[in-house]
Amino acid sequence: RGAWLGILIFFVTLGIFLFSRVHQVTDSSYSMMLTQSLLDHRSFTLDHYKTPAVYQLETINGHTYYRFPPGSSVLSLPFVWVLNRFGISAVNQDGTYNPRGELTIEAGLAALLMALLATIFFFTARLLLSPRWSAVIALGGALGTQVYSTASRALWSETWGILLLGVVILLLLAHDDGKRRLSPILLATLLSWMYFVRPTF
Repeated sequence: RGAWLGILIFFVTLGIFLFSRVHQVTDSSYSMMLTQSLLDHRSFTLDHYKTPAVYQLETINGHTYYRFPPGSSVLSLPFVWVLNRFGISAVNQDGTYNPRGELTIEAGLAALLMALLATIFFFTARLLLSPRWSAVIALGGALGTQVYSTASRALWSETWGILLLGVVILLLLAHDDGKRRLSPILLATLLSWMYFVRPTF
């Protein structure tokens, strides 16, 4: 019963996140252009594209970089690769920035990641509580906090960060409860990615 309820929570929250129209793509603008640069040119520089002078970008030694931590852009590589197959990209064919493509990618990926987080909330609560109360906590955490109002609206660095943090908490609690042996390598990997997504994590 618990597994099916977790799957249901994933699809319910994913639907809510996807069909909610308000999106705030500000600091995260150009983060998917960086992902595209990694896919197309294997480079963290954005020199191959026509970029404007905006606060999200900076020039160092004649090279243009995305100003914010690159972890989210790197972790988003598989998702952006798939959307590229459907003609969706943050970069136009002439090398200019495509804000509509960026918004489409960020909105879809943010919704997916936060639906996964809602499911993680559920399975974390299930370590201690009944399925019903776990569902209440998962939906409350997903829809009654900044998970819905902010993290699911665009691909902020916190979006990937709180997902990774959710996995870490689940693993620690499962280990402490005797349900799963904790892998130090997995824990270190998750914590390292949290740093690259946003160092303050």
